[in-house]
Amino acid sequence: MAALIDRDRLVCIGRVQEAHGLKGEMKVASITDDPDYYLDCRKVIVDGGKGLLACEIRSVRLHHAGWIMSLAGIEDRETAQAYKGAEVLLDESDVKPLAEGEYFMDDLVGCQVIGPQGQTLGEVTGVIETGANDVLTVATGEGETLVPMTEEVIREINTGARRIRIEPLPGLFGGA
Repeated sequence: MAALIDRDRLVCIGRVQEAHGLKGEMKVASITDDPDYYLDCRKVIVDGGKGLLACEIRSVRLHHAGWIMSLAGIEDRETAQAYKGAEVLLDESDVKPLAEGEYFMDDLVGCQVIGPQGQTLGEVTGVIETGANDVLTVATGEGETLVPMTEEVIREINTGARRIRIEPLPGLFGGA
């Protein structure tokens, strides 16, 4: 009997960009700050939106800011391409330990966003990864606001307290 996978214990370390070559390899963009750390991994979970798939890694090598990965059971380009956009996940026990002040992007979802006077401005519903800086998607009473994750705006991130304190840019949150 196969072991059940607990989705709450999984951490995303990358996303499949596309197939690479003809033999089922995939280009995976790393969303970690240390892709080298994961070169010795032997198993990953892949979530392509059709359920979680536990996969044995046949081979992995660094490629730019990510990896070229070959997984058991994915033998050709067409099958690999079907996983484009899929998350590559590890059990939290296999993830590189965080240093003081570090956090996983997934840990930000659900945090309350607090303004300079201690007022609640909204709740983080997602994180958008951009080339320059990441952006928080914050649900407010009036809809959704995008908050850049820059030193100018973000004052404190406390994932334990589920709180992010910010100094809003002029006009953000109606000038709050």
